[in-house]
Amino acid sequence: MTKRESINQFLNHENIAIVGVSSDPKKYSRMVYNAFLTNGYNVAAVNPKISDINGTPCYSSLKELPIEVDSVIIIVKGEKALGILDDAVNKGIKNIWLHQGCTLKDEQISVNQKDINLIKGECSFMWLEPVEGFHKFHKFFKYMFSKN
Repeated sequence: MTKRESINQFLNHENIAIVGVSSDPKKYSRMVYNAFLTNGYNVAAVNPKISDINGTPCYSSLKELPIEVDSVIIIVKGEKALGILDDAVNKGIKNIWLHQGCTLKDEQISVNQKDINLIKGECSFMWLEPVEGFHKFHKFFKYMFSKN
């Protein structure tokens, strides 16, 4: 499957969790959360350090989600991401997006054999329509020079 097909498969699911959502509306992870909400997705926020975002519950882990999610975006760095990735696979989530800036190396990730649609190192703003601002410019160049 090409990267575009993989991302389209991810975006075709309405129920997603975003792990690492910040309480600060100016932080990148919060902007991702808001963008998915604005685009009509049912979004569950996950961050063990906060209890809600504008009155909407924020869960401490994927294990505590009261709803089934089809997809998860992981916006955390380092070894924390590895544990969250394992939680997602164990919960049966088949679409996992390790967001741009997630620093896991390929040899740390062992989900390929489990029929997981794994996206790594991509910025969701480039793919979430309508693409606006700098992201539109970036997407144009990515299309021009990318093979997939």
